[in-house]
Amino acid sequence: DGKPFFPLGFYHVSWPFPAEDRLQFLREVAAAGFNTVHASLKQMDEWDEFLAEAERLNMKVITEFGVPREQAIARYRDRKAVLAWNPGDEPDGGGVDPAEMSERHNLMKDQDAQVPTYMTLCVPPLFSRYVHAADVIAPDPYPIRHGPSSTAPVFQTVSSAQKEAWKYRHPIWAIPQAFGYDKETGWRVPTWPEERNMTYLALMAGAKGIIYYTYRDNGFNMREHPDLWENFKTLPPEIEAMKPYLLEGTRTVLVEGENDIYATHWAYEGRHLICVASTANTETREVSISLPEVGEYPVDEML
Repeated sequence: DGKPFFPLGFYHVSWPFPAEDRLQFLREVAAAGFNTVHASLKQMDEWDEFLAEAERLNMKVITEFGVPREQAIARYRDRKAVLAWNPGDEPDGGGVDPAEMSERHNLMKDQDAQVPTYMTLCVPPLFSRYVHAADVIAPDPYPIRHGPSSTAPVFQTVSSAQKEAWKYRHPIWAIPQAFGYDKETGWRVPTWPEERNMTYLALMAGAKGIIYYTYRDNGFNMREHPDLWENFKTLPPEIEAMKPYLLEGTRTVLVEGENDIYATHWAYEGRHLICVASTANTETREVSISLPEVGEYPVDEML
């Protein structure tokens, strides 16, 4: 419709699950106020029903492929629900050559020039080698491990990706950690304060979209964490109120990690938004921030 769009949603790693589970996920995420899902195309015919339901719910879909990409794009590229195509997950972590990702991107754009390609990245020192190879770059820092964990890597990773991608004028969508497994894997389920903190750190670092990993995969099911899910439902209206600043405002980082404090300022049409976050997880911090000159304009504060 021409209006700026801020994708806010969840992954569903659909390979082990029946199509009905993926449809139910779509309905649950839509009912919670989110607008985007990332899901797995397992079989060509069942994607018709999934996209039709997404369109009914006014949801957008990022597709990863379990069928030949060219066949799926040819069949579904004109569907209203299609938001982006994923040419491959974490190529920097998997050792896929950047030239290969560029080739995939170019082939997909030859087929569908309108829909963006969306690439997840996970190794910050390698970001510069890959950011040219997709229209949207999505870093996925997962800092919450068993025991006390700092959320600071979220800001650092998203900021690093933003600075590299901006060289090509490519936007950043962040993938905060919304999962946890048993102790042998190293990751635990984040607490709600950690989830909220990671969300705002990603926004403060320049994210123009948030797609949480994950609602469901082989080892995690958000339905088993109802309290966490209820808290997630508070985020869509908050981010909706911030959307003009996030998508059309001028962003300035005021404090980056000093004494575990991060602060970002946005200016938009004579109004100002300031977000402050602490990554100190065991004690409070005193905050003293020098604000930009804002004259007599009102300032919206979100802490």
